[in-house]
Amino acid sequence: YVITARSLKQPVLDWFAYHFPDHVCEQIEVVATGDPDDKLRYIRERRLKYFVDDRTKTCVDLHVHGVIPLIFTQPWNAGKHNLPAVSSWMKIIEMIDWEVKDAVSCMW
Repeated sequence: YVITARSLKQPVLDWFAYHFPDHVCEQIEVVATGDPDDKLRYIRERRLKYFVDDRTKTCVDLHVHGVIPLIFTQPWNAGKHNLPAVSSWMKIIEMIDWEVKDAVSCMW
């Protein structure tokens, strides 16, 4: 799942189509909330355990509500949190306790 604060999901789908093969894109569901503070609802609906975001406030809020946040390192969030941070897709894969790790790793 990709849950974005963008109001339109098509630019996100286009980005994935440019960077990933079709068989990966076909497995991705994009939800465009239109509001950075409305992600928790969609995360709960999908029963997600982890969430990656580059917005510190989102990650702190998710942590308070029992979701394990991984902050994607960016200049605007450096030094503003004590939560786990990642700087690449491979670091995300390494940090998450995948229940279906084999299925996920074959996507890449």
